[in-house]
Amino acid sequence: MTKFSIIILAAGESKRMGQAKQLLPIRGKSLLAWVAQKALSLQAEKTIVVTGARQKAMDSVLKTMPLESIYAPDWKKGMGHSLASGLSYLFEKKVAYQGVMVLLVDQPAIMMDDHFLEEMLKKWRETPDRIVASQYGDRYGVPCIIPTPLTLGLLDPQGDQGARTLLNKGDKPILGIAAKNLHHDLDSPEDYQRFLAQLEA
Repeated sequence: MTKFSIIILAAGESKRMGQAKQLLPIRGKSLLAWVAQKALSLQAEKTIVVTGARQKAMDSVLKTMPLESIYAPDWKKGMGHSLASGLSYLFEKKVAYQGVMVLLVDQPAIMMDDHFLEEMLKKWRETPDRIVASQYGDRYGVPCIIPTPLTLGLLDPQGDQGARTLLNKGDKPILGIAAKNLHHDLDSPEDYQRFLAQLEA
């Protein structure tokens, strides 16, 4: 079976939220715990969490889980640098994999869904030389799976873009998986309260 690794980006400072959104509780678990447990359920070759702000608090959530937490020294420079730290770690450890799934910590609707990431993985394994990405209207985004050869260009990051530029340059074959009603990024207290209300509706 085609092997893959997972990088969870959890290094941000959450300025707009006013507190560490990675630690916000939803149904008894933090956002970080939701994404980490979902990632582990996919049985990747290697699962790593990239931390930055509040590293010790993040590691306390992850300490009992069979994954690896690494610190991104340049996390303040943006998501692209955090992703580069994760990719560099995988290359240094010589992990054998054909693609990398990139996950964010602030997309709980996707992590709570039973099918979305599983479908993404299935589609990628059918054509592992192609990027498979979440589709939000006419734009592509994360979660996504990027074939290993294409990740080399992400080792020299450009600020806060992460994989976004690669996904939307239009020069690579991409299969989009419609995120539909799962697009709930939690960036502000209002986003968080709105999502909690929707869960109870």
